[in-house]
Amino acid sequence: MLDQMGRELREFALNTSGHGLRHMFHGHRCAIRLVFSVLWVSAVSFCIFRASLSVRKYIAGGTTSRYEMHPASAAAIMKFPTITACNNNKVRRSYLDDKPEYKNWWRAVSTFNFNLLDSINWTDPVMAQHENETYAELLRDAQMYNDTFISCTQGHMRYCHETAMGLEFYERDVEFVSGSCFRINPAGNLHGKSGDYGVLSLIFLADREEYSDSHINVGWILAVHESETHGASVDNGINISPGYSYYINLDTMNIRSNDEHCAETRGKTSGYGRYDQATCLLDCRDRILNATCGCLNTTPPLNAAYNYRPCTLKEVATCSLRAYLEYVLEFADVNTDNHDCGCDIEACKYTIYRSTVTAHPIPETEILHKLKVWKTRPKHRDKFRRFMNYTPQDLARNMAKVDLFFGSSSITNVEEVVAYDFDNLLGDIGGVMGLFLGASIFTTMEFLTLVCNMLSVVYRWKIRPILYPRARNVTIISETNL
Repeated sequence: MLDQMGRELREFALNTSGHGLRHMFHGHRCAIRLVFSVLWVSAVSFCIFRASLSVRKYIAGGTTSRYEMHPASAAAIMKFPTITACNNNKVRRSYLDDKPEYKNWWRAVSTFNFNLLDSINWTDPVMAQHENETYAELLRDAQMYNDTFISCTQGHMRYCHETAMGLEFYERDVEFVSGSCFRINPAGNLHGKSGDYGVLSLIFLADREEYSDSHINVGWILAVHESETHGASVDNGINISPGYSYYINLDTMNIRSNDEHCAETRGKTSGYGRYDQATCLLDCRDRILNATCGCLNTTPPLNAAYNYRPCTLKEVATCSLRAYLEYVLEFADVNTDNHDCGCDIEACKYTIYRSTVTAHPIPETEILHKLKVWKTRPKHRDKFRRFMNYTPQDLARNMAKVDLFFGSSSITNVEEVVAYDFDNLLGDIGGVMGLFLGASIFTTMEFLTLVCNMLSVVYRWKIRPILYPRARNVTIISETNL
């Protein structure tokens, strides 16, 4: 049996396309057979080592990003983002003047002055009647007036209510961090074109006279985001100061994460719209504050699934403001990771709008023209009624103009793909074995043929005599005579 197996192996070595086997078994000199044997064993060991590394890399997984630029014509129609613009002043001065009992409370809350908060006497009849009023109700009642959002046009020709957005081209929003906000194009119905054809022009008035404290930075925070998300989740808003005209060049980037690891696949949701890492952090903040105080300063927009309770003014003074400050300070500590929010998972598919901002002072001629139009034309006079006494200097100190447009109709698609898939694994192992051993699909078939022949020999010499004892002698004699 061993002789026949040896003959099969020598015949395989003689005819195979693999490297080195012919010289190992049929070399003319012993030294040649020895050298090729050592080289072949070394090559096999190296191939096994490399294959094990490739398999571990395949099992470990990991992803990478693939970028694709999709150019389009200048006339291509593009979906416009939602713009959230928040006045830095959350509570009007006139509101505090009409209700002086709120002044100390608001001054303490806005400056995190806990000594002043602790000095408030909640047993006083005036304060006692307000202790169950919620902070969110106060922000809604005391927010900046609607007329601080003066104008909205597209392409310098159509007013926003005449576009696909319709009469509901903006809505009001109140958020604890951002304050009093306008959410423009809330449903995402507006479309534009690159360049000046689809520019969205917005004009705001800061209304400095209504700022409740001199330490507040006069102006707005403007965030550009998808309509499915909440403006408060955008952590890189653009600061807009009065007296300047801003040009914001938008670049669209569609991002698609790996379907096996993304948030929606794992059932992730958010109270701030479509799930992403920013909304996940806000949800984490809300969970921590609610666990600490049993309420939130202001509840998330999609609160139905969470049923959080808004904090009263007394609860803000005694608990939630301190808890919020402690959370911010702990989260901002770069030396520790105190909050494991589980926000390392990306959304499956989302769009970000990268912005390039340029600004210059508003020309005096434009200020004079706007002032004349708003004071004389009936369509604008009603909106501008509260500011009829404005001089050009007053308007320059309060007005901010923002033009948002797509500088290019090209869209960047970023797709997260598996960094090392089965094709990479097969290519690496096959490449190494082909280079060092000469392995190929044909060599594999030759090796499988050898294995079948070896099994056939074992069967004839070991297994068949056991299964058929009477034929044992005949088998042995016939094999011996070959």
